[in-house]
Amino acid sequence: MSEIPLWLQSPPPNLKLDQFKLPLYPFQNSGAIFLAQNPNSLLRDSVGLGKCPQSLAAFNALVRKQPTLKCLIVVPASLIHQWKDEIEKFTTFKSIIYRGQKKTRDNIMKTFIRDPEIQCLITNYEIVRRDEDNFLDLHREFPYIIIFDEAQKIKNHRSKTAQAIKLLSMRSSGNKLLTATPVFNNVLDLYGLFKIINPAVFGTYVNFMNNFTNYYMMDMGSYQIPVYQGPKNIPLLKDKIKGYVFGREKKDVYNQLPPLTFSDRFVALPEHHQEIYDALEQEKLIVDDVETKDIDRLAALTHMQSCADAVEHLNTTVAPSHPKIDECIQIIEEEFDDDKIIVYSKFTRTIDILNAELKKKNIAHFNIDGRIDAAQRDANKKAWENHPGKAILV
Repeated sequence: MSEIPLWLQSPPPNLKLDQFKLPLYPFQNSGAIFLAQNPNSLLRDSVGLGKCPQSLAAFNALVRKQPTLKCLIVVPASLIHQWKDEIEKFTTFKSIIYRGQKKTRDNIMKTFIRDPEIQCLITNYEIVRRDEDNFLDLHREFPYIIIFDEAQKIKNHRSKTAQAIKLLSMRSSGNKLLTATPVFNNVLDLYGLFKIINPAVFGTYVNFMNNFTNYYMMDMGSYQIPVYQGPKNIPLLKDKIKGYVFGREKKDVYNQLPPLTFSDRFVALPEHHQEIYDALEQEKLIVDDVETKDIDRLAALTHMQSCADAVEHLNTTVAPSHPKIDECIQIIEEEFDDDKIIVYSKFTRTIDILNAELKKKNIAHFNIDGRIDAAQRDANKKAWENHPGKAILV
């Protein structure tokens, strides 16, 4: 959904955000206004456009009008700490994480209810289902809105989690759904999301299937099931969800984003390194010429990429050679002062070599990769962000 509502086609006035530490980009201000003005709504922005600060800004705007309002934030378990970090980064809101053993969770809920200073409670979808009784009476204590991140998690309206979420959402003062998934990828997902946003928009599942999908009935013996084949009546569907769904692609707002600078560096390989790389390239050409599985072609290409990083990845009998890593270190030393830098690699062995070289140069560096548990990854990310000088996140 990149269609801009008429009320947003000219830049709206900036929201008054008394509990925000950082300014919003103009398009984020528009998204926050949309969420604040539409009690039950879906923000479908592309990855990287800041759905988290937009939803928190909407909450800030609503709290200004209703000071006792609180916020439940329901996310996948892997994003809990990220959301807490984002709340601390962008706002002065106090938040608490709802997780742990049952007794611990019960105590956390009591604290959230009793302490007016704690405005946000963060938890994950599975725990809401498991602790349904702890959540369903919250509306008796104070008004609250709910932010659902990665809202596609509740697209299956028949799942137990979606049903628990539905009951909770009916008691809230507003439900803000966030997703980066295009809403027309599979229109069946829309039906599940609108069970939270406004069930009356589409009515029954049968009506929705008949009005907006092409399907056929598959015989399962004693019964039949509908098999989705694609959407239909898209103009009518767009009209139905107008006012509830708003979103932008990066191309829609690129002129409001900080400029990107691309710089390619071409690095020569030492002779012995080049010979090994050339031999791998010849092997790949042979693989490409014969009838073979795609996975074999991918393996040959991966070996070439790995060798280009460091010859010792594939041959430990020759002198180590990793000129790309050396060039990376040189760029870090010469072109950055007290900056925060992110270096990506698809190979853990490359990461290990880079870490060793950074350590030799006494350059602060922190790791995030699949070998590190979630808690330590969060700690490393926070240490990198808070490091006083130049720091590398690998």
